Amino acid sequence: MVEISTVMIYPSQVGVAGFMLGMLDPCGEKIADIAVANLRRETVEAHYAPHREKPFFPLLVNSLVGQCVVVAAYEGEKVVDKIMDVTGRRTNPLECVPGTIRRMFGDDSVEAALAENRVMRCVIHRSDCPKEGEREFRVWEPYFQL
Repeated sequence: MVEISTVMIYPSQVGVAGFMLGMLDPCGEKIADIAVANLRRETVEAHYAPHREKPFFPLLVNSLVGQCVVVAAYEGEKVVDKIMDVTGRRTNPLECVPGTIRRMFGDDSVEAALAENRVMRCVIHRSDCPKEGEREFRVWEPYFQL
């Protein structure tokens, strides 16, 4: 079954977005869309809606509003799993397999962020299941149509 996965490269990594997207190229049969976006509050809140009740939600939203990100949507057979293999399956970079994007570029941890009362500095977001990939694509669709 063809799936869609949405990938967002965080502001701190926009300079290496081309490299990261190159690593992801073999994952999908095609890039459905790509956009560079200056984030609006409503987009960030919609993207992270599943985390709305978590204590870090306001910090996360505020840290991204007005920032520039690169967003891509990939389509293909089992594309969600393939992208997870390349980006890393864990949020904490040190828990990811060496050679994954999060392990190569990440330098933060959930524990450090909590201790400092801030959000974790993530490098890349990717859909964690096909249903989320579809939902996230709908959130980003207006950006893709520009």
